[in-house]
Formats: sequence, C-alpha cells, structure tokens
Amino acid sequence: MKSRRLSLRWRRKRHKLRRFYGWGKDDREREKRFREYLKELGEKKRAAAQKAEADFFALLKESGIAKPGAVWKEVKREITEDPRYDAVGSSSLREELFNVYLKAHGVSSQDSGMSIEASESQAKETTPMSQEGKERQQRERKERAVKEREQRIKVERSKVEADIDKSRQGLSKGEDELDFKTMLVDAVRDPQVTWDAVLPQLKKDPRFTRSTLPLNQQLHLFHSHIGQLRAKHLTGLHGLFASHAPSLATPFTDLPVTSLISSLPVTKLGYDINRLEDEYEKWQRERTEQARREFDEMLNENAFVEFWGRLGKIGGKGVDESIKADDIGEDSEEIVDMKVLAKTVDLKEMVKVLKNDKRYLNFDHVPEQRERWIREHLSHLSAPKLSVHVPQQQ
Repeated sequence: MKSRRLSLRWRRKRHKLRRFYGWGKDDREREKRFREYLKELGEKKRAAAQKAEADFFALLKESGIAKPGAVWKEVKREITEDPRYDAVGSSSLREELFNVYLKAHGVSSQDSGMSIEASESQAKETTPMSQEGKERQQRERKERAVKEREQRIKVERSKVEADIDKSRQGLSKGEDELDFKTMLVDAVRDPQVTWDAVLPQLKKDPRFTRSTLPLNQQLHLFHSHIGQLRAKHLTGLHGLFASHAPSLATPFTDLPVTSLISSLPVTKLGYDINRLEDEYEKWQRERTEQARREFDEMLNENAFVEFWGRLGKIGGKGVDESIKADDIGEDSEEIVDMKVLAKTVDLKEMVKVLKNDKRYLNFDHVPEQRERWIREHLSHLSAPKLSVHVPQQQ
C-alpha cells in the first residue's frame, strides 16, 4: 500500500515530463518498473549497510582495540582514519557495534578461554590428554566459534533492519503528509472553517485515522491549506474588482455591490459590505502604488525626456549648477544652439511624447500631481558631460 502511494506521488510530480510518457506502454508498466526500482534500491542499501558493518567488525579485529575493559571514546581515535570507520555513518551505531563486539569476544577470551587454558595446562601437568578429551575440546571450540558467528550475524542483521526501519519511517512520514494534504483538499473547501469544527468530519476519513503525524504538524498543514483557499478566493475577488474598476479613481460606490456580495469569492470569504469595501480600498492602494512605480519606470526609460531634461541644465540653471555658461567655451556654438533649443522643449512637448503610454494615462484623474512628478524627475537629472572636443577651462 505504501509503495502504491509513493508511486502515485512520484507520478503526480512527473506527469508533465515528456520522458515520463515516452517510456513504457501505460501507467501500469511504468508503475511496475518504479516498484522494481524501489526494490532494487532497498536491496542495494541493505547490502551496503551489511558490508559496512561487517567491514567495521573486521576493522575492530585487525586493530586489536576491542579488548576487555576498553572504552570506545578512548580507543576510537586509533581507527578514525580508516575508511571502514566512516562507512558505518552513525557515531552512535559505531559505539553500539563496538560494545557488542567487545561483549561477544571479551567473555570468550577472558572467562572461557582462561578456564580452558587452565584446564589444558592442568591436564598437561598431570596426565597425557586422551583422544576423547581432544575431541571434546575440538567440539567446544567449534561450538564457541559457531555461537560467536551467530552473535555477529544477529547484531549485523538487527542494525541493518534498524537502518531500514528508519528509512521506512522517513518515507512513511512523507507519504503521511501527502495523504493528509490530499485529505484536506478533498474534505475542506471552506476557508472560514475552523479545526475544531471540521475535526469530527476528518475523523471519519481513514486517511486521518491512520495518520502518524503529530497534532502540531496536522494543525500546521490545516492552516496552510486554509491560507491557500483564502488566497485563491481573494485572487478571484480582485479580478472582479479589476473588471468593474478600470480606473484608479473608481470609488467603491460605482461598483455593482449587489452582484459582488452574491459572488462566489465574497460568499466563500464571508465578507459583508463593510469588509468588502475595506478590501476594495486596500486593493486600490496597492494598485496605485504599483502604478506609481510603473510611472517612474516610464520616465526613466524615456530617451526623449532624459535627453532634453539633461540638456536644459547647461548654463547653471539646473539644481546642481554643474556646468556654467562660461564653461562651454567660445568655439562651442553647437552646444549653445542645443541649449537654446532645449529651452523651447518645455513640459508640454514631453507630455506629447508620454500621453499615449498607459502608465501615464493611469493618472488622468490627478493631472496636477502627475505634472509635479514629471518636474521632480527633471529636477533630479544632471547636466550632460561635455564631449572630449569641447575645450575645458584651465
């Protein structure tokens, strides 16, 4: 079931890709290949984990640090440079494997080994060992070796299974979150509903009852979904405003309030006429601010306004008086003529160039203010730099 949900999630993310539909005959074949890929991936991961832990056990054996009474924090520095140390991945897992290895080998080497060696030495001191005693010792050694091997395998298997369980938990958490979001999309379509009000309905859905997400995450996903619903209906309401208010000067009273109140966005948002008017005024303010920014962009990108506005600053009449009339030079008749011509290009000439731009027309309801904006823009323009052939004052 989990692999099925994962396959659906993967397919939703890639259903628009051409490569997705270019492979296989249908969704069933693509899903089958996807499941095979997941299985192969899990086997590779399991095999890699088994190999890493087996190599770590071999490292402990080769290094000789796993002695009875050894402390991991004190002896681990001797093997940190070995790649088999990093291959395990988890520091806590390394310590746990070390303790298990120490326990498995320390008991046999310290207790059983000493007793056998003592018995062997005692037997050598008394009487020669019989054939039956030798066979018994061989059997005991083989049994100990088998038990140690089984213990190592058991430890390795438990660690691999724990790692796989962690991966499954992470995957399950992502699937649970996707299921919970899908459930909210299916069950919650009212942006005014509260969590307490919708909870009885959600508890009837199996996707809710089997969810392992904590309550705080469920609440976060719920409020995020509600926010998306509100944003969707607000976008629809702003579209209605734009269709009935083509001008920035359109007052709320000019709108068809009756039809707006009964529209789907207003109904879903639960707005009354006062709340609707507040939202309209807010929308108009944001719309005006955006139009004002676009107006400034129009002035900055208009070459006619910039050229004649800068040229009119020659002669010290500009804000910064950066170029005096005497600085032009006696032989610069062309620049003087351009300066005289610039005086004839007044604000009306610039308006003739701008009047067909929508960004200019947006402020037809405030012509005085619009003219002041243009004058402010011209006042901030600097005079043009003199060309290299114009003689400079020494």
